[in-house]
Amino acid sequence: MGGRSRGARFKLSVRRNPAASWPSRPTLPARGSTVRPAYPGRVRPSARDGRDGAAEVPTNYELRERIEAVSNASGGSNDLLTVAVTPDQPIGESLERVEEEHDIAEYVFDDLPGPVDEPVHEWDNEFDVDVIEAADSSATYGLLVVERGGAALGELAGDRVETVETVDSDVMGKTRPGGQSAQRFARDRQRQKEEFFGEVAEEAERAFIDGDDLAVDGLFVGATTVTVDEFTGGEYLDHRLRDAVVGTFSVEYASEQGLRQLAEKGSEATEDAEREAVREALARFREALRDEDAGAVEYGEDDVGRALEYGAVETLLVSGDRPVAAVHEYEERTEEKDDEVVVVPPNTGDGERFAETFGVAAILRFSID
Repeated sequence: MGGRSRGARFKLSVRRNPAASWPSRPTLPARGSTVRPAYPGRVRPSARDGRDGAAEVPTNYELRERIEAVSNASGGSNDLLTVAVTPDQPIGESLERVEEEHDIAEYVFDDLPGPVDEPVHEWDNEFDVDVIEAADSSATYGLLVVERGGAALGELAGDRVETVETVDSDVMGKTRPGGQSAQRFARDRQRQKEEFFGEVAEEAERAFIDGDDLAVDGLFVGATTVTVDEFTGGEYLDHRLRDAVVGTFSVEYASEQGLRQLAEKGSEATEDAEREAVREALARFREALRDEDAGAVEYGEDDVGRALEYGAVETLLVSGDRPVAAVHEYEERTEEKDDEVVVVPPNTGDGERFAETFGVAAILRFSID
């Protein structure tokens, strides 16, 4: 199990029309290009701060650059064609329909990480990149709900929840049958529970580990409070999955309904944690800025670049509205020294003010003046 949904196909086509207007003609991805998911804002914690990095969301800059490129394309009223094919739709039929439109150049986004929900075949003066973004996911999370009566395993990609496996349980209820001592009943029930937890852990390993690597970007675990503590605290899970646990949540049912409940709670908690991490970084930056005479901060490309050269950066803040290549370069420059990197989304009040006033800034571990 590879941890990703396959089968989506997305095509962008250009009708060659001499009368078309191209105010911003981008360099589009090569035909047959394969793309991966993107995520516009995040926090990369430093290993020195002791924070668990399991919830960090990977970014693929190649995809973001391609999306930006095709977003800038424009033509006449009916020069650009967007085609999206759902997994259950024959690709051949869609391609035949496209080939009926003569003299076109094709740019294919294929093997997207998530399925296309609705088929699209639409000529317009711009490409519909919303179809790509809807089929994309910044991360895939494993879902595991475990209860005495059974377990359910699934995956969350974007807003989509897929059931991967269910496991039945033979663990006895709390009511002791007649003729059996309370102590023996308790021992038998505990043994059954441990065997069941071990079986669930084995299923989780098959579902969420691919070879030597995790097939998911994080794991949400749901159950009642007592059960989830017993399961996660008992070291039943493979150590790689234990390290990948983003959070544990109270969930009532080990079923598809329970998986959806877990996905909702896990997503909300992850988003809240990411927003809080950005808020905390901005608050630390503002506090350090008030004491600017102490050399605690730098801002602007030149001064931040100089601080990076000296190895003085503790936390780098960069606005998410900056060019993708620039953000990528900053992250590469801080990776060797394992500095914390915070990409500030520009779609909030604080994020917009940071983008307009600073763009890029650094909290320093020592002054460079």
